[in-house]
Amino acid sequence: MSQVAKEVSIPTPRELTTAEVREAFIARAIAICIHVLDDPRTITKQDAVSTAVFSVLSMIDGSAVNLPAFILAPDPHPTDKAYCEDNGKNWYPENHEVDIKSCIRGELHSEFIQRLDKVRP
Repeated sequence: MSQVAKEVSIPTPRELTTAEVREAFIARAIAICIHVLDDPRTITKQDAVSTAVFSVLSMIDGSAVNLPAFILAPDPHPTDKAYCEDNGKNWYPENHEVDIKSCIRGELHSEFIQRLDKVRP
């Protein structure tokens, strides 16, 4: 081992924390917005919106560089099934019993807007 390698502390690889996963996801969503706004080919609001939505869905599907696919499944309120049964409606499957590591859902929309406001011109 070289003297430089001995002196430089290289961190041991580890699993990302939930906060780091959330940060990467939101950062990519903001990058998508900035790209769409700066893209000279974006002519109409419809172009901008459809490009942004497509890009976010592609990101969830795993088509983004440096991000994996994300699990996306319905997680209805615990009373939804009974309500729907009582009212003759179909209901979404429940997934709240599944143990998911690094679940980033929750306040993504709020964090996104707060961060986007900081980078808007």
